[in-house]
Amino acid sequence: MAEQPAVITRQLDNRQETIRAVNDARPNQLQGVVIVARGSSDNAAVFGSYLLERATGRPVAMVTPSTHTLYGAQMDYRGYLAIAVSQSGQTPEIISVLSRIVEAGGQGLAVTNDVDSNLAVVAHAVVALEAGHELAIPATKTYTAQLAAFALIASVLGPTPFTEAQLANVPQAMQCALDRDNDAQQAARKLLGFDRLAVVARGYLLAAAYEAALKVKETCAIWAQGFSAADIAHGPIAAVTHDVGVLTLLGGGTGDADITALLRRLHGRTVIEIGPTKRADMPTGDELPEALTCFPTAVRVQQLACLTALLRGMNPDQPAALTKVTATH
Repeated sequence: MAEQPAVITRQLDNRQETIRAVNDARPNQLQGVVIVARGSSDNAAVFGSYLLERATGRPVAMVTPSTHTLYGAQMDYRGYLAIAVSQSGQTPEIISVLSRIVEAGGQGLAVTNDVDSNLAVVAHAVVALEAGHELAIPATKTYTAQLAAFALIASVLGPTPFTEAQLANVPQAMQCALDRDNDAQQAARKLLGFDRLAVVARGYLLAAAYEAALKVKETCAIWAQGFSAADIAHGPIAAVTHDVGVLTLLGGGTGDADITALLRRLHGRTVIEIGPTKRADMPTGDELPEALTCFPTAVRVQQLACLTALLRGMNPDQPAALTKVTATH
């Protein structure tokens, strides 16, 4: 976790390599973007989809791998940029799906921590995460490196809701989040009393909500689920009873209003807030625009999951029944 500011700094310093990779892979006439991922990479891809739709003005879709691997669908990907995201670059399913997309006319771009991986071989170009070896099974620095990769890819393809100078401030914002650990201890004790957790966000932070739910499940053995503040109001709110904890992620932007309105309906529930306000249980600072608050929010979520696991007597680096590379096909 502590290495994340340095990893993001390295990516930003080497942004010219990412620019070249994206330009090498992009179709001459871009029709749309598809993203192939699983696990934490899939959560990072949600962030990427928000940025890429805005940057390209074209549809962005998450590929359903089983459409290819189980059902052998015949697809036409001409004019599409296919971004395959895998920390190891070795997941058979992701490699197979990208290969099929390329065979169907798509342009493949691999986002991976291993530039010599099988996934990199299949792609037309590679965006290197440059995160170094990650010892813990739950992704930390590789996850936020993927967020940075999507931010850089989007900035090559079109307009983004942040400036280059604001993106350069991300490592410092993450370091500030890492340095705030006293409040993380208090929030972890607040979470300790629950076996179920609803994580709520909106917009750019929806990716962080999904990742927070995954981190809490895999490190703490607490059943957690991420929701859009819009979606939870359409039915799931009925299941958020008083024995369910609520974690809200705010970014200081237009999406926060929906979360505030939702909390009025959940009056009396135990709520942990992560956000840029001083009243938050775990503040993220107010230095970044809404779209980039995903980075310090990811750090705060990692702290919360790690410390809660330790309080529950669990090893957050080695969750039960998990391996670093999950070999789905």
